[in-house]
Amino acid sequence: MIFWSSIVLIFNGWETFTKGNWDPANFVIAYVTVPIFVILTAGFIVVKKPKFVKAEDLDLYSNIPSDEEVSYTEPVPKTWFGRTVNFIFT
Repeated sequence: MIFWSSIVLIFNGWETFTKGNWDPANFVIAYVTVPIFVILTAGFIVVKKPKFVKAEDLDLYSNIPSDEEVSYTEPVPKTWFGRTVNFIFT
């Protein structure tokens, strides 16, 4: 994902660098997202001070709800419009 995002970012404004097509406005528009991303990321790190967690220390299995806890029964439609839509789409 990071690889393809980098490729898209690099080639986003490629036509700006071709011969005879240099336009500062197009360059800024194409690449203004890079410093914005860096500033926002640095600001998050400074403000929130996240701690690094090793992959083996991550808990991926507790607090997962069971199927019974997340099941939902759709209420029966009460109007003719609701019954018709329910009949068409189910």
